[in-house]
Formats: sequence, C-alpha cells, structure tokens
Amino acid sequence: MPDSPDVKLKLNRISKTKSSSKKYDTTKLKLPEYQQAFKLELQNKFASLQELNSEDMETHWTAVKESYQKTAEATIGFHQKKSKPWISEESWRKVDERRNLKEKINSTKSERTKDKWRKEYEAADKKAKDKKKMGERTSKQGRKSSKKWQLERSL
Repeated sequence: MPDSPDVKLKLNRISKTKSSSKKYDTTKLKLPEYQQAFKLELQNKFASLQELNSEDMETHWTAVKESYQKTAEATIGFHQKKSKPWISEESWRKVDERRNLKEKINSTKSERTKDKWRKEYEAADKKAKDKKKMGERTSKQGRKSSKKWQLERSL
C-alpha cells in the first residue's frame, strides 16, 4: 500500500443569518390619528379586494396579506431600534479635560507649574473615574436585565 498524503479538514463556522423580516411600529396604533388613518386605508384596500372576488383561496390570501403589509408600511412604518451610547457625553467631556491636563503637564518645563497641573489632573482623574456613579449605573442595568430574563423565563 503506497503512502497516502495526510488530509486535513477545517471546519467552517456557520454564521447566524439575521432575520430579514422587519417589525412594524405597532405602538403608533395606540395614537388615535394613526389608528384612524390605518383603518381608513385598510378599508379602502378591502373594498377593492371585494371587487376582485377571486375563486382561488391562495391568491385571495396573498392579496389580503399584501394589503395589510402595504397599509402598515405606509401608515405606521417600521420599528427602528434605538441604541444608547455606552459612554455619556458628560463622561467624554471629563476624559477630554483629563487628557488636556496631561498634555499640559508633559509640555510644561517648570516644576512648580507641573505640580499645579498634577494636582488638577488628580482631581479630574477622580471625577472621570467616579466609581460610585459607575456602580449605580451597572447595578441598575443588572436589575433591568434580571427582570427581563425572569419575564422571558416565565413565558
């Protein structure tokens, strides 16, 4: 038996495909003006569907489905996900202030002014790294996520 070459196989990761179906912003239907506009447009579409009066159930169903989708898209639109910034503007401002003080320390040659800038830098550093506020923020987020997890688990 001749020597056979070694064969190596690599496994490829299958990436998760994102669902292409967009969700409609149904919260707008709670507002009376959107609700009324949706009803009116849907009634108009159904009136035109009754005139078609097709015998085939499949074509009738697709027509009804398309009329709902087009009406929802035209009147209420799609739900747009709102993401929060992971660092607030106030925190960015404190970090920039601290960075500017550090540059002043490095560019100054006099020891007296360096000591003055170092003291200001230490104070700005404490403000930028306020552990108490960060702890409160993370604990609040943790409580929210645990409540969400409990709700999902109960369903």
